Amino acid sequence: MSMSMAPSTFLLLSVLLTFINVSIQIDPPPTFNWLQEEYLKAHNDLRKSVGVPPLEWDAKLAAHALYWANQRKEDCDYRRHSLGLYGENIFWERYPATSATQIVQKWFNEKSNFDEVNNVCKCNPERERCECGHYLNVVSKATTKVGCSGNVYCNDQKGLYIVCSYHPIRNYKGLNPLKFEFN
Repeated sequence: MSMSMAPSTFLLLSVLLTFINVSIQIDPPPTFNWLQEEYLKAHNDLRKSVGVPPLEWDAKLAAHALYWANQRKEDCDYRRHSLGLYGENIFWERYPATSATQIVQKWFNEKSNFDEVNNVCKCNPERERCECGHYLNVVSKATTKVGCSGNVYCNDQKGLYIVCSYHPIRNYKGLNPLKFEFN
């Protein structure tokens, strides 16, 4: 081996080690499939319609949503929330014929139950069976990330259970969700 090859060999090894080091330090991209893409697009299209910035997909939130959806596989109880550190929307349907876009649209349609002047639901969800919290999670300017479970079949394949988790959580009474300011 000649001495003139030693510097070029050293250079080649240095470059290779640099690439190996860089590739080890880079986090792998989160799993992002067509269904997740549909959930993100549905959220962002509706957020755009009310003038709030788009959300980013978050794999950690998606994992949390999937974990909670799997906890409810036996009973499909959409009234029980994970009570975690995230905002949460839950959807349950007996027959899985609803798309991700339609699910997010159903949550958004609760807009009619929200009083934008006083920043409160117009009705009592417990007594009047109306809600606006799903809408608030979808459009809150405070929220920057979303992750959804995808389809989890529950109750012996009798229903479809979906969870979307939101961060940061937006549950502040009196806060205008579109402006992220108090009246």
